[in-house]
Amino acid sequence: MKIVACYKLVPEEQDLTVNPDQTLDFSHASWKVGDYDLTAIEMAMRIGEYVDGSEVVLLTYGDDIVCDQKLKKGVYARGPQMGYAVKDDQAGQTDPFHTAGVLAAAIRKIGDVDLVVCGEGSGDVYSQQVGPILGAMLSLPVVNAVKEAMVEVEKLTVKRDLEESVEVAELPLPAVISSTSEACKPRIAGMKDILAAGKKEQVVWTMGDLDDEPASSAKTMISTLAPLKKERKREVFEGVDSMGEFVEALRKAM
Repeated sequence: MKIVACYKLVPEEQDLTVNPDQTLDFSHASWKVGDYDLTAIEMAMRIGEYVDGSEVVLLTYGDDIVCDQKLKKGVYARGPQMGYAVKDDQAGQTDPFHTAGVLAAAIRKIGDVDLVVCGEGSGDVYSQQVGPILGAMLSLPVVNAVKEAMVEVEKLTVKRDLEESVEVAELPLPAVISSTSEACKPRIAGMKDILAAGKKEQVVWTMGDLDDEPASSAKTMISTLAPLKKERKREVFEGVDSMGEFVEALRKAM
């Protein structure tokens, strides 16, 4: 069984700063594997360990950061046998539709994939769209918000929490799933795992190496701005008799 776990490299949130014109400054931000993606990788590893003879491989899409050796060691130390990366200088300007298209083209090039596991959303944009779009592009059954997953003979049983119930669904393989952040706790890699990760193969493709032309979105990213900061009103209403004034102030503020 071949399992592909998709991940995205994202900037550390606490390192971001906001410029006076509301643009975001990434110049001092370190990079990491998204927290949601670490859960997806762990779920893929647990499924792979459950099914004898399974192979877990990684797949990512981004700019030059995908070749960073320190980041590679950190994610490959989580257990997968090898991985793939699609490098594109324009990756930072794409939307979920195009990202899913690139991943779909890469998965078709990898070939013979039985299961694709994504995180429920990326650590930076968190659109929660890539997994479902990816499944549609691959013409495979897809389920998002998966909390538990277990493979049986040629099928996958998944559980996810709905508002008032727990849904259990069966999917024929191959399939695509997106895991929730509560699905499982990512393992902590030891020093031996980190050292071994440096020797694992990572195949790096450019966009021209893909056999299929990835689907392009009609949308263009113009800018990403931080929300405007507003000073607090600091109006205090005391006593039950001031409730009317409080409601009226809220109405005017809206």
